[in-house]
Amino acid sequence: MLWVEFFGKRRFAKFLPVFARCVIPVEFETSSIGGPLDVDVSLGLGARTGKLKFAELPIQLSQDELLRLAARCAAVWSLRANAITHPLVAQVCLEEASRPGGAARLLL
Repeated sequence: MLWVEFFGKRRFAKFLPVFARCVIPVEFETSSIGGPLDVDVSLGLGARTGKLKFAELPIQLSQDELLRLAARCAAVWSLRANAITHPLVAQVCLEEASRPGGAARLLL
């Protein structure tokens, strides 16, 4: 089912600025997300930088979803911070970033 069909064209269109602020490449006509993207991490980073309030999303996130999102963002932040000071961590991140399996790897 397309997002537009689920939310309705007008309601879906009002969320496009939110997706744009969070750098989520939503294609309105096809109601799809283009390119490799980890939506959890994108939303988490948007919230951390103040570009997103979770109440702006088209759906309400559960407490479990918010905790998972926070944990994933903290893990990416931790890896990036450790990669700066530890060459071994940087090497592992470099190797993992080239493997398929999640767009969050691109942030490493």
